[in-house]
Amino acid sequence: MNRKWIGIAIIFLGFIFLIGIVYFLFFYNFNKQAPITVPEVKTETKQPETVVTKAVEIKKTVESKLTPNRDVNKEDLIRMAALFSERYGSFSNQSNYQNIIDLKIFMSQKMQSWADKYVKENIEKKTDNSIYYGVTAKAVAQTVEAFDNAKGTAKILVQMQRREMLGATNNASSFQQDIKISFVKENGAWKVDEAYWQERK
Repeated sequence: MNRKWIGIAIIFLGFIFLIGIVYFLFFYNFNKQAPITVPEVKTETKQPETVVTKAVEIKKTVESKLTPNRDVNKEDLIRMAALFSERYGSFSNQSNYQNIIDLKIFMSQKMQSWADKYVKENIEKKTDNSIYYGVTAKAVAQTVEAFDNAKGTAKILVQMQRREMLGATNNASSFQQDIKISFVKENGAWKVDEAYWQERK
């Protein structure tokens, strides 16, 4: 009796095995592939160091220290000159002169007119910017050449360390270049009236 059941069990298992072979031969899709997970590639756009935050820092300085009803001291203008110079001197040929546009709210009316004309003329030139060119600027020292709170005029010389990049970021060179910042009090608020780069060192 036991042999009979063992024989039936073997025949049954063989039948199941045969069904499995038929299924894999005729019905299983061998072309089906597991979904391929492509790792996310993060791209990073290199911008000159400190460029993005400088306008915000200057705005905070102006709002907190250079209000019309507050007595402004030399330290206030020194800090503003340094922050302005760093933003003014940091740019790339792919940013459409955004560094100058961002600083217009800190310029006198005379310098705003110059900025509008300068940006317009350079954009209309449509120079080739397919190869990246950028410059970063860091203020290392400031010298007050003139300060008259009553007249509302001041001049500050800012010593700058600048870094020039062409193409790849590892193709860079550093140089020193000072800038003279002139302030004027306009409608009770201190504004940058002139900014002149000096010769490279």
